[in-house]
Amino acid sequence: MRRKWLAVGGICLFLILLCSILFANDDNKKTIIQGNSNNYVAINDLKEEYDNPDIIGAINILGTDISEILVQGEDNDYYLNHNLYNLKDVKGATFLDYRINLDSKKILIYGHNSSSLEVPFKELENYYDEEFYEKHKYIEIVTNKKVKKYEIFSVYVETSNWDYMNIDFENEIDWYNHLKELKEKSWYDTGVDVSENDEVLILQTCSHHKDYKNYDKKYLLIIARGI
Repeated sequence: MRRKWLAVGGICLFLILLCSILFANDDNKKTIIQGNSNNYVAINDLKEEYDNPDIIGAINILGTDISEILVQGEDNDYYLNHNLYNLKDVKGATFLDYRINLDSKKILIYGHNSSSLEVPFKELENYYDEEFYEKHKYIEIVTNKKVKKYEIFSVYVETSNWDYMNIDFENEIDWYNHLKELKEKSWYDTGVDVSENDEVLILQTCSHHKDYKNYDKKYLLIIARGI
């Protein structure tokens, strides 16, 4: 009987140690991709860990579970069905539009949403609720050089007009008019003003809102300006 209890105790101790290691690894992962003024993403370490040269930084939405490594491919198709390890995966990865870089005036980032799978941008659908927005207004883009912070100014679902994907504008007036249009489409008034000097971040994912179930294409857009 004594041996039996010793064996059970040994198993319990092993499980406790295993959980401690796993939680420590989770904490380490969050630390490495969450930046602040003194702690930036160690991109080279991440590239080595995942054996992926496409890793460019990370995105964090403050106060949420969205804290994801960013990649950028040669097109906007590859990372729809490949993960950070370059393996086929229906969950894909969180990726930057191939036409731009993280220093561009307009940044477009894509990620999957799903009603059945756990995917990074699933939590974005909470932004249908204005109260959730009020508590989660800020987004960080983190690299090994800096942390760029953005404030959300517009949230809406797009079904037919893909102008939000434009990255070329003739002048500041066209740019400002574009930002005003994005702001005016918001489901609720965020009270955040935009100007021709603003840099903009757009997060895109599929929408599962019941009001849009009959549309073939319906994308939830979370749009923020640099601060």
